[in-house]
Amino acid sequence: MRCLGMKTPDVSYPSRTDRPSPFFCAFVIVSILLSFMVKVQAQRASARSIALKQQIASAEEKHASEAKVGALWLQLANEYQVHLDLPSAEQAFTHAIPLLRSPDSHRDLADALDGLGSVYLSTGRVPESRTLLRKSLLLYRELHDRSHEAHLHEALAIGFLLDRHYRDAEQEASETLSELHEQQSADIAEREAALLTRSYARVYQGRCRGALEDTQQAQILVSAGLEANSLEAATFWASRSFALWRCGVHDGAEEAVLKALEIVNSHTDLPRPLLLSYRLSVLKQYLEYLKDTRRKPEAARVEADIRQIQEEMPPVCSSCTVHAAALSMAMLP
Repeated sequence: MRCLGMKTPDVSYPSRTDRPSPFFCAFVIVSILLSFMVKVQAQRASARSIALKQQIASAEEKHASEAKVGALWLQLANEYQVHLDLPSAEQAFTHAIPLLRSPDSHRDLADALDGLGSVYLSTGRVPESRTLLRKSLLLYRELHDRSHEAHLHEALAIGFLLDRHYRDAEQEASETLSELHEQQSADIAEREAALLTRSYARVYQGRCRGALEDTQQAQILVSAGLEANSLEAATFWASRSFALWRCGVHDGAEEAVLKALEIVNSHTDLPRPLLLSYRLSVLKQYLEYLKDTRRKPEAARVEADIRQIQEEMPPVCSSCTVHAAALSMAMLP
């Protein structure tokens, strides 16, 4: 296993610059946004969501102000996201936004636009998500809320990765890092995510030296400020493996992806669908690596593991990989 202080391999050439498969786009979201993961509960109607719906009905019956009703819808939308109910969250955000147009409600409006934008991102509506995220960014800029500005630049970067606009993704990730640096932010997870997003963008542009340097910087952050078995650490190892492999540096690539898998497997505290989804994402990357290195017996065993996980995953979770990632992004403070 490579350790801190390692010299970045001299690989500035584009050894693999073909366009990524749809799988890689999905995996990018998961691996980057694992660093935003919170301990979410299984999808169910929470007592809080029931209470919020009762409060909304009461406020509407009493003809409360639009701002008050909109704020309640926003709370309900966020509650649905916490419980992985994205269809209901989308409906609640859609209710909230038209009610939050007054100047006094701009912070809530920015939050709602961010939330709905992340739901759109999770369901493949990337251009629509970008429109909402940019509107949210402008509002937070007016509010001089630079921490949210940094977060939204990162969200936009991920959307550009999905659309294969790698130069734009790199620029937005760099904006995130610049904002965090100017704020002297101690948010290690956000900085790590931006570095790894930029690493992916640089890999796909054939700029391997910069990509590997980004993963090295992320490793320093993870090693210095995060638990060794954290999901942020899993994010790093999966991303490092990807950068090494795609840049033609196979030394350490397999070790790294297996380390990511080991960490993910240790998180039995996650809801089962999420655990399976993250495990599936890492295994799929490992499978692509094994196929690329022509290791057919090992690839066959990993394919069997993937089939077993896919059989176990509930039908409602057929796209949980993307949903969970976007949820994690949306729930940033």
